[in-house]
Amino acid sequence: MIIGNQCHPEMEQIAAEHGGRVIQAKSCIEMLLGEKMAELDAEAKTFYLTSGWLENWRKIFMEGLGWDAVDARQNFGYYDRILLLDTGIVPIDDMNLLEFYDYAQVPVETIPVDLDNLRKLLEQLLNG
Repeated sequence: MIIGNQCHPEMEQIAAEHGGRVIQAKSCIEMLLGEKMAELDAEAKTFYLTSGWLENWRKIFMEGLGWDAVDARQNFGYYDRILLLDTGIVPIDDMNLLEFYDYAQVPVETIPVDLDNLRKLLEQLLNG
């Protein structure tokens, strides 16, 4: 098990208790983007989305957080854009993407990302 360190305040302890290791990145987004994340953040206030989050946005935001359309607009309204990181591994459902846009009311851009930064982090973890 490999996880980021910002998922829980005691993540390193939890990971150690279960035989996992904490990678030197705050989140899955940072694992994918690395230093490019700072560049993207400098361009605009950005909310990041992976294909897994897109597949499960109703479970996460509507069921999990209990956000209706008004809550979504209030919370996503802070952002200038939503970037959907496309690794090419999971197909993106265009209808689901349109429905998420309708819910969030913030422009959604899809950007291709490779797995090079994640590979580098995993190599550091395995060699360290």
